[in-house]
Amino acid sequence: MLSKLKQRENGDTIVEVLISLAILTAVLVGAYYTANESFRNDRDSQEHTEALTIAETQLEDLRTAGTISASDQCFNSSGVAVSSCYIPTGNTTQNLTQQQCKSLVGSYCYSVDISNYATVQYNVPSTTPAIPITLNTYEVNVTWTGLSGASDNVSLYYRQDQS
Repeated sequence: MLSKLKQRENGDTIVEVLISLAILTAVLVGAYYTANESFRNDRDSQEHTEALTIAETQLEDLRTAGTISASDQCFNSSGVAVSSCYIPTGNTTQNLTQQQCKSLVGSYCYSVDISNYATVQYNVPSTTPAIPITLNTYEVNVTWTGLSGASDNVSLYYRQDQS
């Protein structure tokens, strides 16, 4: 009788094997989901950092140039205002047309638009005669299609006074 009990305890039953496979599957699915979310968050952070760098470069060019005309949308790598502003991944200064940018393999495009967000004119009351001051607020908007396929953007504002 004792030998029959020992024979039964030698191996795993099919139920035990199925339970262990279910537990292993749940752990692997959880690890995959966590790694995938980590990758997405990392890529989203990289996209935002690159867009912010592009916007800061454009603001610096705007500060140097002093103004931008209504027909222009951004600055090229030479700091000259231009109307077409598509910047490929990994390059914060190269401006292309939308078609050129989209034709690059393994890259996607950031669209840049600088607009005069607001203009305020007032006279400084503490001076005689009153000194007129114009405050121009510019918005630099960088837009791109993210990894998820949704459109995303970064906007920076720059206020410039002209007395």
